[in-house]
Amino acid sequence: LIVDYDTIAQALGSPTTHDHDMRLHALVCTARDAVLDHVIESGKGITAVWFVATAPDLATRRRYVERWGARLELVDPGRDECRRRALDAGRPARWLTMIDDWYAAQEPARHSREW
Repeated sequence: LIVDYDTIAQALGSPTTHDHDMRLHALVCTARDAVLDHVIESGKGITAVWFVATAPDLATRRRYVERWGARLELVDPGRDECRRRALDAGRPARWLTMIDDWYAAQEPARHSREW
């Protein structure tokens, strides 16, 4: 099972693959959390869940571990590669700033045992 913010946003009517209308944000997060809660509570036949989250801070990562027993894995191709991918995908220029801001604010905990 893959639980991804962008996919949920599109399922709820967002016309874009990224950069969704912020009016959908609370609804997308509620739907995402409901799916994860359901999997934890019943989980019938589901043996693995990939939960995709972009830039959760340390407190949010800790909540994922405490609420859902998550094992967190950081997938980080590096700042330069992220910028290259954004440019190749034709993302708006502000995405480069968002990438730079994310790397500037990155908290040091990088493995589940550190949350």
